[in-house]
Amino acid sequence: MVSLALCIGTMGTALASPLYPIYQQFWHLLPSHITYIFVTYMLGCLATLLFLGRTSNSIGFLKTLELGLVIITVGLLLSMFANNALWLSLGRFIIGIASGLMTTSALIGLMWSIPESHKSHAPQLSSVITAVGFGLG
Repeated sequence: MVSLALCIGTMGTALASPLYPIYQQFWHLLPSHITYIFVTYMLGCLATLLFLGRTSNSIGFLKTLELGLVIITVGLLLSMFANNALWLSLGRFIIGIASGLMTTSALIGLMWSIPESHKSHAPQLSSVITAVGFGLG
């Protein structure tokens, strides 16, 4: 279930990226605007890793994964109903926050749930699941 949550979370973070050219054409955005939108996602992720990285230690990795899935849903809904670049940026920022929460808590969850004989492979498994999620998204 931890692996599935990580895969779904990374799918959600990648869903809007292929739509950037459509947003650019529809809203007459400059390439720099698309860069700013992407940067807001990265700022959300970075802020979460810096300031909320220990959330899993405080409330547990399952609660953090659940919180991440809720936040990513809010961000996706906001992105879906965005009618300009500002609202899309806000949605992407929220998705960045969720991404930061989910990646840290999923790795901790994998470390706790994987059999003892395979614990050394948890980081690689997390990376593969993340890559698959991004690819599916």
